[in-house]
Amino acid sequence: MQRAALALALALSSATLPETAAAIECALMPPDFRQIWWSYADVEGKYVLVWGRFSDLRSPRFDRDRQMMVWQATFTGMSSSKRAFDDPFSANVTIHESFLSEDEPETNPSSRLDEYLPQIEGLVFLEVTPGGYSFGTGICGSDIYPGEENIPSALDCIHGRRCARPKQ
Repeated sequence: MQRAALALALALSSATLPETAAAIECALMPPDFRQIWWSYADVEGKYVLVWGRFSDLRSPRFDRDRQMMVWQATFTGMSSSKRAFDDPFSANVTIHESFLSEDEPETNPSSRLDEYLPQIEGLVFLEVTPGGYSFGTGICGSDIYPGEENIPSALDCIHGRRCARPKQ
């Protein structure tokens, strides 16, 4: 019953405050990793799933046209084999940091992404682009999925095992 009430509250608040509702939903109802996998499978572009963390965030610049900060960073971690995330992986990555509103970048063009992002280790979908790897932060702060409990599901999806598309 409480979950139904929360869902109703989120639905009602999303009509007037979409960013707030989405942020609450991110915190209270994180999706199953299979949902995340299929959301990336359904978008255009090619993605690689890796485990690790970002470091050496540098060269932040504000892109006024896209209302985002653009950073350069190093991602260091592991890509997957059949058994685990155990193949060394390192790459330079362009990070696109989205904001919840158009006003926020104007009042605070230098975010704190360089302070908190290197502290998070987890699964990351990096987009493979002609210019290298790209990563976008979403409404939930960042699309890094910490917690080793997601690794078995990630490996199942990568290798086509037990990764049924969730029902809508």
